[in-house]
Amino acid sequence: MPKVLRAFFALLGVCLVLVSSRAIADSDDAPPSTANGNLLFRLRPIHSDAHRRIDQLTDGRRGREGDSWKSLATVPLAGRDSYVVYDLGKPTPIVGAWLQGDNNDTYEVEGSSDGEHFETLWIAPVVHQSGLRTRSTTDLHATARYVRLHPKSGDGFFGVTELELFSSVPADFPGNVPEVRSGSLDAHFRDATVLFGLALMAPLLLYRGAKPSLVVFALLVAGIGIVNFALAYLDALPIDPREVSLVRGTVGLAAALTVAREVFAPRRFPAVRAVILATLGLTGVLGVVCFYNLAQPQFYSRGRDEWTFAHYLDLRQYYTTAKYFRELGYRGIYEADVATFLEDHPERKESIANIPMRDLHSHRMSTPERQEARIQAIKSRFTPERWQELKEDERWFRDAMGNSHWLEMLCDFGGNATPVWMTIAHFLFSATPPSNLGFTLLGFIDLALLGGMFFAVWRCYGPRTALIVMTVFGANDFIMYGTNWGGATLRHDWLAYIGYGACALRKERWALGGALLALSTMIRVFPALSIAGAALPAAMRVSESFVRERRMPGLRELIERERGTVRMLLGAAATAVITFAISAAVLSPGAWPDCLKKISQLAADNHPASIALRSLIGGWEDNQASVIRNRLPLFIVATLLYVGLVVLAARRRRADQGALLGMILVPVLTYPANYYIHFVFLLPMLATELRPTDAEPLPASRIDAGVWLTLLFMCAGQYFTVMIADLGLHFYFETVVLFTVFTVLLGLLVKDDVVAWATTDPAGLGPTERPAS
Repeated sequence: MPKVLRAFFALLGVCLVLVSSRAIADSDDAPPSTANGNLLFRLRPIHSDAHRRIDQLTDGRRGREGDSWKSLATVPLAGRDSYVVYDLGKPTPIVGAWLQGDNNDTYEVEGSSDGEHFETLWIAPVVHQSGLRTRSTTDLHATARYVRLHPKSGDGFFGVTELELFSSVPADFPGNVPEVRSGSLDAHFRDATVLFGLALMAPLLLYRGAKPSLVVFALLVAGIGIVNFALAYLDALPIDPREVSLVRGTVGLAAALTVAREVFAPRRFPAVRAVILATLGLTGVLGVVCFYNLAQPQFYSRGRDEWTFAHYLDLRQYYTTAKYFRELGYRGIYEADVATFLEDHPERKESIANIPMRDLHSHRMSTPERQEARIQAIKSRFTPERWQELKEDERWFRDAMGNSHWLEMLCDFGGNATPVWMTIAHFLFSATPPSNLGFTLLGFIDLALLGGMFFAVWRCYGPRTALIVMTVFGANDFIMYGTNWGGATLRHDWLAYIGYGACALRKERWALGGALLALSTMIRVFPALSIAGAALPAAMRVSESFVRERRMPGLRELIERERGTVRMLLGAAATAVITFAISAAVLSPGAWPDCLKKISQLAADNHPASIALRSLIGGWEDNQASVIRNRLPLFIVATLLYVGLVVLAARRRRADQGALLGMILVPVLTYPANYYIHFVFLLPMLATELRPTDAEPLPASRIDAGVWLTLLFMCAGQYFTVMIADLGLHFYFETVVLFTVFTVLLGLLVKDDVVAWATTDPAGLGPTERPAS
């Protein structure tokens, strides 16, 4: 066995070295270059805020025309304020310039005599062909000692391979500029990611009592894989969504193999617990980092010319709706948007008259021209001071997003959260003027809530459960719809409250658990099923007692027997009443009826990004309703099947597990958007983690480990759905994945219940709750 392991480790180490060296070889195969009159040839910058491969900007070589802008030949520039300054040594005539860079950006070359005051020499224009493209001019009439290059405009992704300046134009301008066979940074990062996952397997193959030399060898291979991955990450920034998805899949698969190694490996080669926990710790942290886009901001501020974590797409809807809810309610945001825009740009009235705009009263598409009466009337709901404040906020978002992108968002559905969420957000947003920093700080509220919840899961369920929860949190793909909610404000609060509520129920703090589940329900409605699920075990006990004793218990007896469940329901009811009253008082009494009406409107129409049983059976296209009618018996049977499986699975489980099982019915009984399925990261808490001992070294039964493995393999498998470009088909396959996972999970849990029942209570006359670990 040690010989086999050494051979595997050696092979893996060689692969890591080869992948690391391939990138260098790919970028160093061009023939040597010559100056040919280039003033910048091999000149080093005197000032620059670009740090990666900066010498390549003047090495006399270029990338291949049409290659990706993200290559080993490219010098990336972070934004329009990013710059590189060269000193030519003395005032020098400049008549020609040549540049190769990303096609859809403009780059400005400036000159100065003193290094302080720069004037434009040339702007390299956009080229309407993809990839790296050259631009040049021979019509400059300037003299400068200092030369500065920086991006002028573009999409926020800037890169240049070569800049050349000339005092006289050579006959074969710009001369022979050798092409570099530049390796793709994305491909290199994908290779490094896969090998990183393989390298993590090396320590997992260790066993208790392994020789020290083998331990060192395994840790060395893992260390090389981690370092190689980190270097590839830094080199490939910014990381594209496909590569982020690959990291998510790799993290999920690594965690799955870690669980399998500990639980299913032969007893002769027991896993090293420290290695298991360290690997799960790494996948857990990486899972959270994956959710936050590998620590990269997702949005580009056109006004401030910087990338930001502030979630513009979400805040553009919810900031205005929540802050001005008393005036706008759920229906008035787009009317106010157009009204404020036209006050600032009256000359644009005709040009935007027929752009798409959703009528939030009917949820049908309309135009500003058809909504003109409502647009003109919306201002009357505001005081002059509030209207002016609204206009300033709207200007900020238009400046940050750009007018065209901001106007495109008139097609969305506005803010859809409940009045309780709107009340909380109303106070937060009223105290926070719009700014990238302010919104980023507000986004940390979610991270703090989630971090506290992960810690609570560690304390209440065990370290492996907590780390697997963290892994699934960021490694699943249900969170993605172009972007995810990383950087949004209070988008994960309801999920955190479900987690906290389950932890409270696990510790038998019944009223607190019910209150937290109810708070989550009053924020997003769907978690009402978690309260119903938490009551399921008690309901099953009462019903089975009725079958045995042929009588229903009296009210006092019922309260005494199910005291915990009753306290939970009372805590939930009290929280619901209090939060309802506060939200109605702060916003308006009509907020709740309108909220429920809007939810029903959203559920009435099919949507390609919804993940639900309705989509699984009826598809996602416009004929979904007719398909469901034709397949109604199948739809009803499938619904009853999943409800029945959840009831059976909850029969002998604790209230906290029942709450999580209730959430499985969200896509069965309702029609949620994809991001609401993010609750799956809480499902590892359905397993019961044991405390390993020398007599019983396994941390979970094989069935409970199967629950973990099902969810982790789901994360790995979802990478392949990312490759599907068609949005409707992509989410349809995501729906197939979800219900496959639910079927396997419920099958495992029901089987576990049947086995426990058959071995401990075959007559069905004993206690109907599994013993706590």
